[in-house]
Amino acid sequence: MGIAEIFDEFLMRRLWKEVRKRHKEGLHQVSARFDELLKEELKASAPPEAVKNYSFGFSAGRAVGRRRPHPHIWWETRLGFTLDAIVGEASIPIACIGFEITPARMSTQSVAIVQVQGVVGKKEELKHVRWERLLYRTVVTHAQALGVAEVVSFPARKNHYYFSYLKEASSAIEERRSRMRLIYDKTPLKCGFVWDEKRQLFVRSFPSESKK
Repeated sequence: MGIAEIFDEFLMRRLWKEVRKRHKEGLHQVSARFDELLKEELKASAPPEAVKNYSFGFSAGRAVGRRRPHPHIWWETRLGFTLDAIVGEASIPIACIGFEITPARMSTQSVAIVQVQGVVGKKEELKHVRWERLLYRTVVTHAQALGVAEVVSFPARKNHYYFSYLKEASSAIEERRSRMRLIYDKTPLKCGFVWDEKRQLFVRSFPSESKK
């Protein structure tokens, strides 16, 4: 291991310590409620033992991009949760949700959801759970424990992937956009968010909780 790698390891350990200290209560609440949320979002097709096959993970990094222990996820944010499933003998991420937290000095501190996606090739593992709703609700649980005033989520058309790959066949473009609208526009409404026309965002506010 070279000097750069050692230095990076040191920074990452320090970052994790700071992040986990700040987010300890949120992670505790998510851990306490995850099985409950999971059971509510399992589909009727799920086998009885499905609850034991899923868990959640927390990811933090200094920048966007790939990072350990999830090298096959390209993170668009510095913070995120993963939905993990047992595949073979290992527990691996099958979906993720990325978010940022606005600075405390701002008048309204928010958690902003930026990225929601399934991991490529994990359709079979995802088919028994409403994973999009589960991930949104996981972030809401975390945000309430942090004491922020709201969670906001960007609509599909504000995601740069909505306009990417324009050289694809029109049918492929519309299929991807339809899927993104389902995730980014319809799922928040099913999780208690409302559309804020002025801000052009989906918003889930809980001012009473933030003052506790």
